[in-house]
Amino acid sequence: MGIPFLCLMISGLSLVLKLIKFQKNKYRLIRPILTILVSGSLCSIAGYSYSVAQDEAKEIYKKIDAQCKQESKCPKKINGWERFYDDNVYRTVVGNYITYPITYHHSETTFKLVLHKSLDLEDTYEGGSD
Repeated sequence: MGIPFLCLMISGLSLVLKLIKFQKNKYRLIRPILTILVSGSLCSIAGYSYSVAQDEAKEIYKKIDAQCKQESKCPKKINGWERFYDDNVYRTVVGNYITYPITYHHSETTFKLVLHKSLDLEDTYEGGSD
């Protein structure tokens, strides 16, 4: 989301400056306006897709948490998810237009779902049978 947002800001500033120094050539406004529209669309799509991924992660969390509480232990693996680092970590993807990885970390009585947005941004959902 960083690059489209940066383009959005630079083009917005360019548009304002071109409107202040308005000349008879109206075609000079097309590029910043198109850049704003495209970048704004990309930011909107990314935000919408991440909100869908968060909703899916919350649903997965509720199901796993209910199963942990019902059985007094957390499931060792989730069907359809691939094993990631070791036997305690599984992974799949969620989202709509843009997919985001989600990992399932577990112990005997606790679990953690981590929805990864980027290298250093993530949402964490923790639960267990306790």
